Amino acid sequence: MKKWTIPGARGSLPMSNLIYPGDKVIYGIGAAEKAPFWIRLVAHGRGGHGSIPIPDSAPNRLARAMIRVVNWETPIHLLPQVEEYFHQIARLEKEPRASLFRNIRASLQDPAFVKEITADERYNYQLRDTVSLTVLKGGPQTNVIPDTASCDLDIRLLPGEDTQAFLAALRSAVADDQIDLVPISVFRPPNSSPITTPLYRTIEQVVHEYSPQALVTPVLNGGYNESQMYRPLGINSYGFVPIELAPEVEETEHAPNERIPVEQLRRGLKMLYELVGRMESQ
Repeated sequence: MKKWTIPGARGSLPMSNLIYPGDKVIYGIGAAEKAPFWIRLVAHGRGGHGSIPIPDSAPNRLARAMIRVVNWETPIHLLPQVEEYFHQIARLEKEPRASLFRNIRASLQDPAFVKEITADERYNYQLRDTVSLTVLKGGPQTNVIPDTASCDLDIRLLPGEDTQAFLAALRSAVADDQIDLVPISVFRPPNSSPITTPLYRTIEQVVHEYSPQALVTPVLNGGYNESQMYRPLGINSYGFVPIELAPEVEETEHAPNERIPVEQLRRGLKMLYELVGRMESQ
């Protein structure tokens, strides 16, 4: 039995096949996905009337912990798929950034470069585990200081990360034993597929036959899709959507006027048909 699949899932920006000025096109092959690891911080403290401030109240403790978490910088971790991504997109950059991207592993040894590159949202999430503050909950009315307050953290872990090790590091960042760290959802561990398989190479070939000047690169999906379920079964799985979108069309994703050009849909179906046919004949 052939063990491969091509989920049609798309995620964040680098998963898109975008048309850039000068007719440069990037095709992203989803070779890795991060996985959610959602945590709720629950602070405890003495409640009371809002007219008499309580310095170590639950909301105050939570606010101080949130600031520490938001300012926490998780370690840099360069995946092989992300390293190849930077190698490929270096061709779209001018010097000196082009050389820095081509040698991204060495470049990340420079703290100044790390500060610069992680300031860009498009690259930061690909290089580290991330934490986003999302839901906040406190008291039911303005004049009551509650004895508990909470916030939810949308944590996204890179493939290979250990959830318990991350949880211990997060606990250190929170630095308050009056705050509980409560997992609020269970997801499959993050995983990835190699970029040296026959399927990956066949995708490259098909893309270049339809778009000879296209740049084809592996991408890390910051979201979560069905590839997570196939890979533990020994199935090489990649996200691939063979359509080319101008930036103004790409920006309609999830918007009321979300759309793709009809000619791109037809062309994409032909590319997928060609791809599946070639894999079946191998």
